Amino acid sequence: MPTKTYVSNTMPSPVGRLTLVASDTGLAAVLWENDDPKRVPLAITGEDANHPVLREAARQLQEYFTGARTEFDLPLDFQGTDFQKRVWAALLAISLWPNPQLWRDRPGAWQSRRQPCGGRGQWP
Repeated sequence: MPTKTYVSNTMPSPVGRLTLVASDTGLAAVLWENDDPKRVPLAITGEDANHPVLREAARQLQEYFTGARTEFDLPLDFQGTDFQKRVWAALLAISLWPNPQLWRDRPGAWQSRRQPCGGRGQWP
């Protein structure tokens, strides 16, 4: 069975520089600026600013941060145990992301929103 290839690209955001990671299947991770690279153990082969999933993810995130988008429509590539995949699928039905206006002027508010997803270090 061939090994899946992951590529990355970075983008600026109001919460710091984000590293987007994707395969041809979909978006596999969004890493925070000061994230431990071992948090999401994917074999990233290099950067690809033209990868279609990464370009679309960056576009949708930019729209989200400007307040023009409240939902995401991206293919996802979950990598984890069967249990983790079931949990992540269930979390997709829950709105974890507030409108950016709710946190933009409140220092520290975004970091507290990260905890449900990154507190255990397993959410992509």
